[in-house]
Parts: sequence; C-alpha cells; structure tokens
Amino acid sequence: MRKNVIIIGSTASGKDYLRSLLEKDGYIHWKTRTTRPKRPNESDTHKFVSNIDKSTCVTYSEYTLADGTDVAYALDVVDLLRCDASKPLVVIANPSEVEVIRETIEPSITAYLHVEQDTLLYRLARRGDDPSEAWRRIVSDSADFDRFKVTDFIAFPDAESAFEYLSVNMSK
Repeated sequence: MRKNVIIIGSTASGKDYLRSLLEKDGYIHWKTRTTRPKRPNESDTHKFVSNIDKSTCVTYSEYTLADGTDVAYALDVVDLLRCDASKPLVVIANPSEVEVIRETIEPSITAYLHVEQDTLLYRLARRGDDPSEAWRRIVSDSADFDRFKVTDFIAFPDAESAFEYLSVNMSK
C-alpha cells in the first residue's frame, strides 16, 4: 500500500508542481478550500469558494492579504469522503496542520520543499506576483516554519528530487 503524501513548503517552493507529478502517478489531490481570489494564471489547485463551513473542516486558517483582504483556507472532510479511497492522497498543507492531517489520513509521509529565499523571490517575480503580497507570504511562511516542530518529515531542495525519492520509497 502506498503512503499518502503531505506536501509542505514556502510559497513558490514547487508544492503544486510536486502535487501534479504525484497526481500523474495515480495520487488523488485532496484540495484545500479557500475564500481568496484566484491568482492570474493559477490552475485549479484549490476549491475557490465564497465561504467555508467550519463545522466540516479538518483544518481551518485565516489570513490577511497585503491588500487588507481577509481570506480563509480549510481542508473539508466532505471533500475527503468524495476521494477514491482505493488510491493514495496528496495534500498541500501548512506546517501547523501536518499533525491533524496525519491523524486523518494514515499512513502518510510529509515532504518538505525547503527552497532558498532568493529562488522563491525569483519565482514569484517571474510569475508576476504583486511584490508586497509576495514578500508578505515569504515572511509569513518563514514564521510558520520557525514554529514547525514535526520530526517525521523529509526535506528536499526541489520538487523533482522529492518526486524521485517518493516514487521509489512510497510503498515502504
């Protein structure tokens, strides 16, 4: 049986790319619901909704964007129940959510994409993100990972090396 994969990493670290590689390999994406607007050129990596029912959420977080807009993110158990139970899951999470997600989808492995800040800034600029919002996300992510205490994770410098490792070791 292949393990479920929880992907964590800063903005622009390659989380969506790794998720797409795993989906091509047979994984089902448990999508995060969010009330934030879809970014230009963003694929359907989230379920974009107008509001979130907290009573059905496994995780729930609120943020304020650089423009002052309050947004929410959540993993909804209803979406999990709609996933094909015969296939392994891949989910993108914040570090603070890893433990509760692990309890929900066992067995799992956590892949941490640890990418240098200069690379993150380059990627965000290249994709045209607003500089103030990009910097806010990097600072916020840095604070989240400073508090990150999960001991059972594997750090990778990029999505390709994470996929290579996971494709060989997922069933162990």
